[in-house]
Amino acid sequence: MKRILAVIGVSGLALLGATAPAVAGDDEESDHKITICHATGSESNPYVSVTVDKHSLKGHLDEHGGDIIPWRQNWDDAGRAIFDNGCEPCPVPPVEEPEPPVVTPEEPPVVVPPVVTPEQPPVVVPPVVVPPVVAPIGAVVAPPAAPARVVNNPGFNVQTAVAPSSGPAIAPWAAGLAAMLLSVGGLAARRVLLAGRGSLASKV
Repeated sequence: MKRILAVIGVSGLALLGATAPAVAGDDEESDHKITICHATGSESNPYVSVTVDKHSLKGHLDEHGGDIIPWRQNWDDAGRAIFDNGCEPCPVPPVEEPEPPVVTPEEPPVVVPPVVTPEQPPVVVPPVVVPPVVAPIGAVVAPPAAPARVVNNPGFNVQTAVAPSSGPAIAPWAAGLAAMLLSVGGLAARRVLLAGRGSLASKV
């Protein structure tokens, strides 16, 4: 948009430069005066507007080559623009640099890795091993009971044999019964003793 306005402005100045000097020339022809842009050589104020007699233009043409004189010297598009601007240099329109196009970087597609489920190893149940029952070494086994011996009481027999005849006599059957009772009592006592030893040995 700025560039278009600048072109329109320059074109308008060119048209003014083409028409205004013609009108000014007609007026100046009548009084033999002409307005020129005199070059001063200064950077801050390079031109001044000066109105001179037409007959003095020859000196300006020969000595001042930088003057802008309508229809005679430096009367190009740039000179006309300065003249039409009151002998002030026209501002140079800024050169607009084209803006570089905005390049949006392409984003790579998002790659979602597949979900890998770890394989579970099979559960191995170890077999139950029952240890065998081993009998302890050194178990004491009770020996079989020995048969009871029948022991006669020699003292009883002797006493019976030597008993005086004057005392009361003991019947033979009573003596045999007493001997049998003594034998049975001794056998029972022996069995009880052996049973006690066997129980003690099994506990050990």
